[in-house]
Amino acid sequence: MTLFTDSTSQATPMLTILELLPETALAAMPTRAVTQVSTLLLTATIALLPATPALADKPAVARGEKVVEEWCRDCHVREGQKLTPDMAPPYSVIVAIDGRDRAWFEAFLKADHFPMTTFRLFDHEKADVVEWLMDLQRREK
Repeated sequence: MTLFTDSTSQATPMLTILELLPETALAAMPTRAVTQVSTLLLTATIALLPATPALADKPAVARGEKVVEEWCRDCHVREGQKLTPDMAPPYSVIVAIDGRDRAWFEAFLKADHFPMTTFRLFDHEKADVVEWLMDLQRREK
């Protein structure tokens, strides 16, 4: 068993993936294969983390919502309001469009769009808005 040290410097027992394999399987595997299997399993686990709604970055979502309320709500129709030619659609409509994933929102916020060009957000604010949009998208499904 391996000891895992967390941010409080407390050593806690934690089983590693390799410890779950039978000793005979480990003995038969070359060291490089063991490393490759471990790396593959770890990479697969990490790849799944952002897709898990429960693991959303809640502080970033809250910060993103504040940015949206301060800078975006004057031009985007609120839920239940009538869409007019001079207003942008509500966020629920925007996040429901096929292909609107994290990469799309990040690219969109990096490019200039009139009249959005008059509102310059810092990179960390854009990242927080993307987190808020992704959270809204998960909630709307």
